[in-house]
Amino acid sequence: MRQILLFIISGIFIQSVFGQDKQTAKYLSKMDFLPIKGNYLFIQSNEVSNLQYSEFIFWLNKFASAKTASIMHPDTLVWRSSWAFNEPYVKYYYQHVAYHDYPVVGISYFQAVYYCNWMAQRIMGTPEFKGSNIEKIKIRLPSEEEWMLAARGGLPETAIYPWEGNTIRWENGKKKDLGKIRLNVKRDKGDACGIASQLNDAGFITTPVDSYWPNGFGLYNMCGNVAELIEEKNKAKGGSWNSFPYNARIDVVQATFGDSISTSTIGFRPLLEIVSFKNNPKIKPLNLNAKAIEKQIKLFNDSMGVAIYETTNELYNLYLTETKNLADSVHSFNWIKYSRYQYLLNYNQFTGYNQFPVVNISYESTVHFCEWLTKKYNQLEHRTYKEVVFKLPTEQEWELAAEGNRKYAPYPWGGPYTRNSIGNYLANFNPLEEEYLYKDSSNRYYFNYPNGDSTISRGCDGDIFTARTDSYFPNSFGLYNCSGNVAEMIEQKGVSKGGSWTSSQNYIQIRARETYENPDANLGFRFVMLVKKKW
Repeated sequence: MRQILLFIISGIFIQSVFGQDKQTAKYLSKMDFLPIKGNYLFIQSNEVSNLQYSEFIFWLNKFASAKTASIMHPDTLVWRSSWAFNEPYVKYYYQHVAYHDYPVVGISYFQAVYYCNWMAQRIMGTPEFKGSNIEKIKIRLPSEEEWMLAARGGLPETAIYPWEGNTIRWENGKKKDLGKIRLNVKRDKGDACGIASQLNDAGFITTPVDSYWPNGFGLYNMCGNVAELIEEKNKAKGGSWNSFPYNARIDVVQATFGDSISTSTIGFRPLLEIVSFKNNPKIKPLNLNAKAIEKQIKLFNDSMGVAIYETTNELYNLYLTETKNLADSVHSFNWIKYSRYQYLLNYNQFTGYNQFPVVNISYESTVHFCEWLTKKYNQLEHRTYKEVVFKLPTEQEWELAAEGNRKYAPYPWGGPYTRNSIGNYLANFNPLEEEYLYKDSSNRYYFNYPNGDSTISRGCDGDIFTARTDSYFPNSFGLYNCSGNVAEMIEQKGVSKGGSWTSSQNYIQIRARETYENPDANLGFRFVMLVKKKW
């Protein structure tokens, strides 16, 4: 018998390091959690089983109280309902070894939330977790949006089932699977394919949590078997063994009956969110000698050069460490405007983000940084220049650098398109996709996004938020991300150039301007170097 605590700690997080997605995913998969978004959002591959839930009850009986365990116990009487009457299930479904791998039912929203909180605390209390590089996790019910993302398994947003196509039977694939039902649902007097009910799907009630075929993310039974509770109260997704195929679709919501009501058709599947990582103590501190600084500069002529990359977290953190200037600290809480995921609050501290652009700093902080870098360079040994000044570029200097030797080009790569010949985006921005382009009766074109939310396209270029400063393609001067990634502050306070991961294609053009008032998660900077004296 698998003990849930062994199941949880088997290989958990050992030596996992932020930024090493495959390694993090490897250890989480041993817990049956698989990645659905970046390296911070995972969901259990199966619905919670009777065995897993019974280990929770066992722990409560031993370490909490019999009263708490009684409150958390599944309601086995749900099998006596008018649509699921079968007396043997009342006695045997939850307790008998034959049903250990079947999804737990008779669970209320309140009980599911309690289970998720318990699971998170138990994991974080293990020696394996404490020895890992992950600082804090949260286990909770997925939101409706997160559940649908998981259910599609990488398919487009138009997918109505966790597989390609609109039927509930295998139409392509291995010969032995052709014609088989792909999920556990009710078909009563026939199904969407016109097949009579006696050709059943092997599920008179529920089936084991690893039944049927996984979707593209490796998740089982996202549709059918049991409807799954989600974060939004009084809602469940995916339909159940007692649902018709339409009600098991990804885009359909099933109503529940309140926080404390449970049924034989509803279970749940936990989501794991990594809240924060520890810094990796093995990372060596930045050794900023003269050659290291000069290596980051592209010279235009004998008197001026510009940074090849946007200023990184690593470089800015060195400035904060050496100066201890708290007034120039990073305003990390600004990430809340763009994401519910708390790990981003430590974006500037994670070693995996060392080479990402620093954001959420003020204009004054960039000026102080440039003053520090100027003083530091001019005191270093073996420097090429006797005296230089680092500063923010003027608008003219920035545009000169961004266009390279392509004078008057709309984008740093020339243009006028934002994709290359094989369809890859050339920058990190928020594309307005052609599939949402509509023409009204007056022949006027406009973008019609669902609920007016164009942010759903942010990941089309490969990055939802910022990207490494050496991502995408350099311009003819060898400069990276002059368009997109983060908007770059210039000498004129309140004006930024180049657009960011939140900008549309119009605002990542070289001559476009955006304005800002305060530090923001889409705002960074790139410095220039002026040579004042040579040896």
